[in-house]
Amino acid sequence: MSKYLKNIIYPILLFSFLSAQDNILVDKEDYGDRLKIGYVWQGDISFNPLIINYEYDKEFINIVFGEGLFAQTNNGHVVHNLALESKVLTPTVLRFELRPNLSFHDGSLITAEDVKFSYELYKKFALQSPRYFSARLINSIEIYGSNIIRFKLIKPMPDFSETIGKLPIIPKNICKIWLKSNSLSDLENIKPIGSGHFKFIEYEQNRSIKLDSYIKHSFGQSYISGVDFLFFETQDRMLEAFLKDEVDLIQINDKSEIQKIIQFSKKIIRLDNEERKLYYINLNTRKSPFRDIGIRKALNFAINKDQIKNYLFNNNGKETRSDFTTNYIERSQYFTPYEYKPLDALQILLNSRFKKNSHGKLVRNREELQFELFIQKGSLFEESIARIIAINLGDIGINVIPLSIESVELNKKISQGQYQAALREFNYYPKLENVTLRKFYFNELNNRDGFHNFKNLSIELLLVEYAKIFTDYNSVTNIPKRYQNLINRYAPCIFLFFKDIDIFAVNPRFENILTTTTNKYGNLVNLLKSKHEWFVKKENQKY
Repeated sequence: MSKYLKNIIYPILLFSFLSAQDNILVDKEDYGDRLKIGYVWQGDISFNPLIINYEYDKEFINIVFGEGLFAQTNNGHVVHNLALESKVLTPTVLRFELRPNLSFHDGSLITAEDVKFSYELYKKFALQSPRYFSARLINSIEIYGSNIIRFKLIKPMPDFSETIGKLPIIPKNICKIWLKSNSLSDLENIKPIGSGHFKFIEYEQNRSIKLDSYIKHSFGQSYISGVDFLFFETQDRMLEAFLKDEVDLIQINDKSEIQKIIQFSKKIIRLDNEERKLYYINLNTRKSPFRDIGIRKALNFAINKDQIKNYLFNNNGKETRSDFTTNYIERSQYFTPYEYKPLDALQILLNSRFKKNSHGKLVRNREELQFELFIQKGSLFEESIARIIAINLGDIGINVIPLSIESVELNKKISQGQYQAALREFNYYPKLENVTLRKFYFNELNNRDGFHNFKNLSIELLLVEYAKIFTDYNSVTNIPKRYQNLINRYAPCIFLFFKDIDIFAVNPRFENILTTTTNKYGNLVNLLKSKHEWFVKKENQKY
C-alpha cells in the first residue's frame, strides 16, 4: 500500500465503526429545557454556511447545518457521519456511499445530488474563504444513483476527512441559485435549512435567534428541546444577564469576571480549544502616525506583552511575536525579535527627529505623538489591556487615547478605515498553516472586503506560490518564514499574546456538557460536548 493511500485511508476508516454521536444513558423524562447562549452583538448574522464572520455564525452553522460526510466525535476521532462508508479507489479517487433515509429540516431527503451541489459551491468560492480553500483540489464529482458519489482530485488529500470532508451538505433544491453568483457577498438570503440537530424557527434582529430540536434527526433527537441565541450590546451587560439567570452559557475573558461568577455559585469551565486565539493591535498604515514604519517598529518594542498576559491570565497565555507560530522565527537570522525594550523604542523615535517637550511628551514638527486605540465597549478584559498599553507607551512619551466603541460600530469603522489603531482578536486552526497565512493577511491586515489597509506585493506573491504547493505534503518550503520576515520588517501590526484556553460560564443545571480526552502531547484536555448531548434533570428544568 502506498504512503498516500495510508494517509488517506486511516483518517477516514480507522474509526468507521464508531457513531458520530456518543451513547448517553439518559431517561426520556430528562428530555426538555432550552439552552440560552449569550453573545456580544457584532453585526448581522449571515445564516449562510458559506459565510462566517463572528463566533455566533460558526455556532449557528454547526448546530443547524450540522457536519458533513464526516464528523468529529467528542474524543477527537473523525468518523463517518452522512457517509455510510468510503473507499479509496486510487490516491486521487474517493468513493462515498450515503446513509439511507437522511433528511433536511424541511423533510426532503439528502441525496448524492445535494453532495455534488455543496462541493461545487465550496470549490467555486474556495479562494474567497479560507474555510473552503482545500476544495479547489476537487477536479470533478460524479454521482451514481441517489446515494453514491465519486470525487476525482487534482492531487491526493491526506486530510480530506478532517477538513472539507466535515463541511455541511446544503439542499440543492433550496440553494441552487447561489451557483449563479461569483462573490460570497452577493449570495441571496435564504431561510436556513440544514440537517443539524436544531432547526431554525425565528430571528429578531440583533436581539435573538430561536432554534428547536429537530425530532427526526438521523442520529436521534437532542436531549434539550431547543437553543436560543441572545445578543447584548456589551460584554458587561451579557455578564449581568448571566448572573440574573437570563442566560445559561457565556464566554468570559479575565480574572475579574471569573471572581464575579464564582460569587454567584455558577460553574466555570476551562477548555482547550482546537482553535488558537491571537490578540493583536491592528495599525492603520494609511493614517498618521502609522504611515511611518519607524513609529510602528518603536511601538512593538515599547509594549510589555508579558506584563499584559500575566496580569490577565495568571500565565494562562503566551507572549507572541508572530501571527501563528514561533518555530520559523527561531530559524531566521533576519528576524528582529520585538521584545520589551523601551529604551530601544525611544532611540528609534529620537532618530526619527522626535524630541521630548517640557511635559515629557514626544513631539515632531510641533505635533505631539499620540493616537486613538479602539477597544470594545463594556469589555473589562480589553479595558485592562488598553490601560497597560497606555502606561507602557506613556513611559516613553507617547499619548494613547483608549476609546470604547460598541462591537458593531467598531467593525464598521475598521472596514471603512476610520481608525488609527484597534485591539483585535484573530481565531484560526494551527494545523491549517496555509489557510492561516492567507486569512490573516487578506482578512485582517489587508481587509479585502472593505478598507484596504496594509498591502504588500511580495507577501501576495508568496501566498500565490504557497497555494500552488500546499498539497505536496513531502515538500519542504521556507515560505512561512519568508512571510513572517516580511510582516516583521514592515510591522503593520503589534502581536500581543495567544490565549491558550477558553473560559466559559454555564448554569449548573446543565449536565453532560464536558468530555476529557488526550491531546497529541499525551496531556488530558477538556472539551465541550455537542449541544444536543446536554441535558437538564426534570426537577431543574425551567422552560
